[in-house]
Amino acid sequence: MVDKYTSLCDAIAENPIAADILMSYGIATYDITENQFSSLEEISIRYGIDINSIVNQINSGLANLY
Repeated sequence: MVDKYTSLCDAIAENPIAADILMSYGIATYDITENQFSSLEEISIRYGIDINSIVNQINSGLANLY
């Protein structure tokens, strides 16, 4: 399960749908960027996005896979 302390790389490794969710917010996920090893919380602050929204969407995507 993904939380606000999960790095972008770990979130995508756990659930590839996370990349699509993050890109929908304009967050670069595939290029070598400072985002790759940042926590989801750090990224949400950097982009001015609600962390709870991101985490809930990613975890909802995870729930739909099982």
